[in-house]
Amino acid sequence: MAWSVDPQGVEKSYWLFRGHKNEDWKLQPTIERKTSYYPIRKAESQLISDFRIHAALWSKAVPDDNDHVSWLAVMRHHGVPTRFLDWSYSPLVALHFALEDGGDIEKDAAVWSINSTLIQKRFESVARPLLNGLTIDLSDPKQFDAIAMYVFDGESHQDDGLVATIFPRLASLRSAAQQGAFLLNCNHTLPFQDSLKKMMSGIKEDQWIKKWRFPYALRAELARTLFRSNVHPLSLFPDLDGMGRLLALKYEIYPIASL
Repeated sequence: MAWSVDPQGVEKSYWLFRGHKNEDWKLQPTIERKTSYYPIRKAESQLISDFRIHAALWSKAVPDDNDHVSWLAVMRHHGVPTRFLDWSYSPLVALHFALEDGGDIEKDAAVWSINSTLIQKRFESVARPLLNGLTIDLSDPKQFDAIAMYVFDGESHQDDGLVATIFPRLASLRSAAQQGAFLLNCNHTLPFQDSLKKMMSGIKEDQWIKKWRFPYALRAELARTLFRSNVHPLSLFPDLDGMGRLLALKYEIYPIASL
C-alpha cells in the first residue's frame, strides 16, 4: 500500500493508483465507453441480468441474487463493462498496466493516483443524508442498492457527485495479486470524472488527485525494471494467461539474441 505521512510520520492518507497506456485517456469506466446509445443504468441492469443467468453454468461460486456489488465485481473481473473502475494500492502495479503493449504507438503513458482516504470521507459526508443519517456500509446489499442503483434514478439528485471506494468481497488470485480496489460512480447520470470533481469540490485538486507522465521512449527500460522487481504478467495474473503474457513481454524487453 502507498500512503502519505505528516512530518511526525503518522499515517494520514492511503492512495490508489491506475495506469493508462495513453496520457490523454480520461478516467472512464468501460460502461461509459461502450454503452453510449442508451442510459447506463438500463445497460447495467441488462448486463447483470444476462450475466447472472449464465454464470451458474460456468462456476458454482456465484454471489447471492441480490448482492449487486459482488455481481458487478465478478463481472468486471471477467471483462464485462461496468461502472467499476479498477485501481491498485501499488504504484508499481499501476505502472505495469500503463506500460503494457497495446497502447497508441509513441503515446506517452500515465499513472493516476487518488487519495482514497479523502475520497471516502467526502463520499460518506455526501451519502449519509441520502440514507437518512445511517452509518454508511456498502457491504449491506440494501444500502448499496439505495446509493448506487436507485437514488439517482429520479431527478432530485442528478447534479450531486458521488464516487465510492469498493473493495472486492469475493477473493480472487488476480485481485489479491494486483492489490486491487474499485471506484464506483454512484451517480450514473454523470460521467465518472464529472461526478468525482463535483463530490470533491472545495478541496484543492492536488490534495486528492495527481497524474504522472511516462515517456514512451522509456517504456522498455521501465518494463525491465519492473520485471526485475517481480512485477510482471505472471505475478499479476497467476494463471496460464499470465504465463503467456509473461513470455510475450520477456522476449520483447529481452530479445532472444541478447539472452
